[in-house]
Order: sequence, then C-alpha cells, then structure tokens
Amino acid sequence: MPSDCYTSTMVCLLTLTCLEVSLTKKDLKPVLGTAANQKHKITPAILSGIHHSLDRNLPSHAMTWALSMVAFFSFMLKSNLVSPTTSTFDCERHLTRSDIKFTTSGCFLRIKWSKTRHHKEGIHVVPQPSISHSPLCPVNAIHRYFSLVPANPDDPFFCFPTATNLTPVTVLFFTATLK
Repeated sequence: MPSDCYTSTMVCLLTLTCLEVSLTKKDLKPVLGTAANQKHKITPAILSGIHHSLDRNLPSHAMTWALSMVAFFSFMLKSNLVSPTTSTFDCERHLTRSDIKFTTSGCFLRIKWSKTRHHKEGIHVVPQPSISHSPLCPVNAIHRYFSLVPANPDDPFFCFPTATNLTPVTVLFFTATLK
C-alpha cells in the first residue's frame, strides 16, 4: 500500500501535469487549426459567384442579392439588417422600407439600432453607392428587389411574400441561403 507521502506527491504531479497539458493544448489550438471556426471574408470574387448562381427574377433570389449587397457595402452585421426571428421584427429597431432614401449618387439607409446604439441615441446613416454597369451595384439590387416584392413603408426592408402576408427575413434564413 502506498504511503501518504507517495499519494500526496502523485496527486501533486498529476495536477501539475494536467495543468501543463491543458495549457499546452490551449496554446496549440490555433496552430493545429482546432480553434473556433472563422468565417471566410466575403470578397467581390465571392459575390460575383453568388451573383451568377442566382436567378434575380425570383423574389427570394432578388431579396438574397439585395441583402448581400447591402451587407457588403454597409459593413453592417446581419443583426443590424434583419431580425433574429419572424416574431421579433420591430419597426422601431429593424430596417423598414421607409428607412431608405434614394439619391442621384446612390442611396442612404437609416440604421435605428446597433450593438453600440441602443436607446434611440440618434440615427446612423449608411450610404450605398451606385455603381453603374456593375452587377455588384447595391442600388440596382435594391431597386430590382423592391420591384419584385412591393411593400408598405412600415414593412420589413428585407421580407418575402407568403400566401397571406410579407414575412421578415431572419438572420438564420439569410445565413442558410449563403451556404
């Protein structure tokens, strides 16, 4: 039977070894590629690939393309552009059709909420450029989408028609369309 001194020493060594192994594994995660999955950066080349795979005559595809263009050119998070769920859409917080102003040089989006702007602390205005003769023009994408999916000013900016109404696009829906 081992002595108390032996048992105490083994516990100490095992604890130290477990701590060292734990720290070593933590340090190796980035090197071994076992760190959290990082998303690929969206580039114009990736957007061109998405553009070619969509039929922008379909309302859902036109919406996906407009949302992709707005997200890319505004540098906004998905949560700034669409609601988390269909039942949590709030016109005081999320983008509506009345939150866009078209100009001769593009358009402006009025962002009412973000992670850093919570309680109506002013309005953040985000420009969207008009890029003539480019498939990567956010203004043309929005115009096309709006022509296929007409809506009232207080309706969600990004929505799709169902049998009875317009349904807000959710973060999950948008993410799933890009996969």
